[in-house]
Amino acid sequence: MSLSSFFKPSSVAIIGASASEKKAGYAVLRNLIKGGYKGKIFPVNPKRREIMGVKVYPDAKSLPEPPELAVLVVPPKSCIEAVEAIGSMGTKAFLVISAGFKETGAEGKRLEEALVESARKYNARIIGPNCLGVMDTHTPLNATFATVMPPQGNVSVISQSGALLSAFFDWSIEEMVGFSKVISLGNQADLGEAELIEYLAEDDETKVILAYIEGTSKGTKLIQALKKASSKKPVLILKVGRTESGARASSSHTGSTTGSDDAYRAAFRKAGAIKVETMEELFVAAKLFSSYSPKEVNKVVVLTNAGGPGIMCTDALETSGLKLQQLSESTKELLKRVLPPMASVSNPVDVIGDADAERYRKALEILTEREETDAIIVLLTPQLMTEIAETARAVAKYKEKKLILTSFMGRKRVLEGIKILRSHGVPNFEYPEQSVIALSFMNQYIRTRKGYPLSAGVEFSESAQNKIVKLLEEYKDIGHMDEYPALEIVEAVGIETPKRVLVKSEEEIEQALKITGLPAVMKVSSPEILHKSDIKGVIMGITTEEEAREAFIMLTKRAKDAGKTLRGILIEETAPEGIDVIIGFKRDNTFGPVITFGLGGIYVEVLKDMSHAIAPVSEEEALSMIKSIRAFPILTGERGGVKSDLAKLAHTIQLFSVLALKAESITEGEINPLRVSENRIMALDARFLLVG
Repeated sequence: MSLSSFFKPSSVAIIGASASEKKAGYAVLRNLIKGGYKGKIFPVNPKRREIMGVKVYPDAKSLPEPPELAVLVVPPKSCIEAVEAIGSMGTKAFLVISAGFKETGAEGKRLEEALVESARKYNARIIGPNCLGVMDTHTPLNATFATVMPPQGNVSVISQSGALLSAFFDWSIEEMVGFSKVISLGNQADLGEAELIEYLAEDDETKVILAYIEGTSKGTKLIQALKKASSKKPVLILKVGRTESGARASSSHTGSTTGSDDAYRAAFRKAGAIKVETMEELFVAAKLFSSYSPKEVNKVVVLTNAGGPGIMCTDALETSGLKLQQLSESTKELLKRVLPPMASVSNPVDVIGDADAERYRKALEILTEREETDAIIVLLTPQLMTEIAETARAVAKYKEKKLILTSFMGRKRVLEGIKILRSHGVPNFEYPEQSVIALSFMNQYIRTRKGYPLSAGVEFSESAQNKIVKLLEEYKDIGHMDEYPALEIVEAVGIETPKRVLVKSEEEIEQALKITGLPAVMKVSSPEILHKSDIKGVIMGITTEEEAREAFIMLTKRAKDAGKTLRGILIEETAPEGIDVIIGFKRDNTFGPVITFGLGGIYVEVLKDMSHAIAPVSEEEALSMIKSIRAFPILTGERGGVKSDLAKLAHTIQLFSVLALKAESITEGEINPLRVSENRIMALDARFLLVG
């Protein structure tokens, strides 16, 4: 069925319509009528014949025709009965506002499952239950029990919190930012944010999508929907619940440094969606995107009547990475002709405190005609001579010529001017810094809207896969893989590992050294030891056979003293000089493997300088992961350091991400350290945790 039945229905039935102003059934009927809905309305209530002048039907069987949309505001069991009755008539869209389902416990969950089962019997879909409802200001349709309806516009909102939508409505009315669709998701028993974002991606009445998300159970589907939508219009997401409360203790660095919020950030980045941190950022970005089509902004000019706000705006531009444009001499000369001698014609352009509306207008006329400006931020402080309303009208005249944002600072005195700006679609921000934040989001959208490919673009052989399956089966009862078998898996997928030999006696050392060469590294090898440093289980710089024999005896003793079962002593070639990094993953319940990259060794947990991505990881995304850590300059050979092979490093991340995706019995794992040099990349140690 088409989801348009929820927003553009030709008829609506309200099961549970009420004449009591204290009930949701009354509010929904009132909102449909007051909101100007032009389709047929069928209230259903066995005790009434008429409500608010509309004929009421005693039950679903009495309806004159199948409603295109049925709104249910009756107890849970009655909701199931209504879906059965109306679904059998041919209705495909059910908006279930009623509460009392899975949010109440086990019995409610059973009722919710029965509700969905009934709908599926008739190929019908459900929004809700336990939701505020939906709106479409263009139909117009207000099928909610909210107290107000926002003005018509191009912003669509999806929210997992119905109560939070009230704040959205108040904000939209105050700021005169119009909404298109409003969707309260409720329990998401059937339709969720993924399906509705996908619908809004194709909706011509929606220019920007806002989403408030607490969590999702459809990670892959959400990424796909966001990717489709973001390629066409900005999608701004406020994700709350950033911590993993009660997360288990982890035996890997990756597990201890990768949380739920990292997974969501990586997912949104892969899809090209913009994650905002606060309600303020959500509204700031929405205000700009609702007024202007996205474009990259590189050259910004600030026009102000006060030096302080101009400096504040300049500081914000510098820290955000936006460019405060240096005006050409020809532009400065034109400005000098229309501004008083005391004015500053550099950027910021300061028309000084006694500026009237005409002075602002003359400056804007020049600046909007110049190709050296992408956007103009107009600042105004209410001084004695300031013509606030007239200045607002002057600014509004140039909206179509250039991307213009304003910050009329203050409250009461500038209110009339702000209303004029809003009525002309000029976004006004309370503080100069907010206008810069808005422009930053616009640039972010232009640069990241394509997201990253949903496939890695690399594979490993069938024989490698068979080897991996065999090893995983062998270690499944142990629950983890230490270095010895883990490096076998790493090597199987095509990542280089050191030459190594496992020796179980001193007699085997001579032959082993012929394979590994000298100098060598010796390590304890035990399925019971994940972190060899715990027992000083590594000795480096072995240069002779005699030293190797002494190291064998010492390491064997350390393992036995620690009470660990010893597989043997691993002798490895000494790795080439380079930089140690870590590649790891942790399997997230929502999105699957979350790949992690950063500097290895002690830096992992101390600095927490890590980047994340959802598997599989493409070459483009892998390179982005590498470049996004703060320590990236170290990998480029800065200050005489080792220059890394970034392309090969990215390829290694790709291979590891495919392993993480395919080896479903591995819950988390890492290569740490992965030695990176100019010509080689070598996995020196690895470990994997398996499904218990």
